[in-house]
Amino acid sequence: MQPLKIVGWAQNGAGQGYYRIAMPMWALGIAGHQTISIDRSTTGISPDIDVLVGQLVTDDARDAIWQEMATRADRNFAMIFEIDDDPWAINADNPAREYYTPERLRVLQRNLELSDAVTVSTPRLAEVVGQYNPNVYVLPNCVDASLIFMQRPPTRRLTVGWAGGSAHREDFASVSKELRQFFRRNAKVESHLIGGRFSGLIGRPLDRFTPWSATPEEFFPKIDFDIAIAPLAHNDFNRAKSDLKFVEYAALGIPTVATDFGPYADTIQHGVTGFLAKSQRDWGLYLQALVNDASLRSEIGANARKWAAGRTIHGNYGRWESVYAEVLTKLRNDGPGRTPATTSAEVFAK
Repeated sequence: MQPLKIVGWAQNGAGQGYYRIAMPMWALGIAGHQTISIDRSTTGISPDIDVLVGQLVTDDARDAIWQEMATRADRNFAMIFEIDDDPWAINADNPAREYYTPERLRVLQRNLELSDAVTVSTPRLAEVVGQYNPNVYVLPNCVDASLIFMQRPPTRRLTVGWAGGSAHREDFASVSKELRQFFRRNAKVESHLIGGRFSGLIGRPLDRFTPWSATPEEFFPKIDFDIAIAPLAHNDFNRAKSDLKFVEYAALGIPTVATDFGPYADTIQHGVTGFLAKSQRDWGLYLQALVNDASLRSEIGANARKWAAGRTIHGNYGRWESVYAEVLTKLRNDGPGRTPATTSAEVFAK
């Protein structure tokens, strides 16, 4: 394949910006393409490129640039909109809800419609954004291969942990009662939460808490859990979310108990790569089984890590490469504007 000039325009430098823009651009650069990742503060982009990938272009400054570039009469580069969450279904406790006003959602819809194609992380999200642009490609989140070989720091006490942002209060509230009971029954088990302060919801307000780290180099070495949890409230926003949290835990070899809903129900092989809690009672049942059996923790963690080896960006950058090349070819054959996609990126096998 002829090397492509690709610009990844991230919404921010952490979290979604890292996984959906910076990491794919890095991998494609290693593969021989000319790539660059820029952030939202950019005031202009050269048209001498092949592909522009814009992540959640909804702020006023980037919106103006996106509109200008999309409507250029001489445009010969593909414009791909990247989105990793469902802004139309944001939970009330999510800080982003205040940002996504009706006007902001109209800007989002307009820019989706202007784009030559859209990339998303899940099939469910593809259904949502497909209402505004039929050219949707599913590129599931991947992790850096180095996580597969990373050794977790040892813990003095058996530790059940979770890592994530501040917008997960509803998720923790959905399993709060059972987690409180579990920790009451297991006084010697420690909890460790990273990022979100939800210790009170699980009855362990004085247990370990680690603030969020903006860079992967700082974030992942802090994850020292022996067992991980991934609670998820049953709502439309979570239904469209990706399985990234489980992929991270799995890559680190941590056995996980997750809500049997949305992305986890589609990804986790129950009893093999993790445990799916269908009911409140299941949370205590599976956590207790892992606490009581070190060999089970080792087995599930090893199975999960082996599975996660298939979800590294190093082994999957070709999916991004194929999508970008396909969209560019269509643009140069047909001209700017959308035509129904004949194929889409293959979704990872369960």
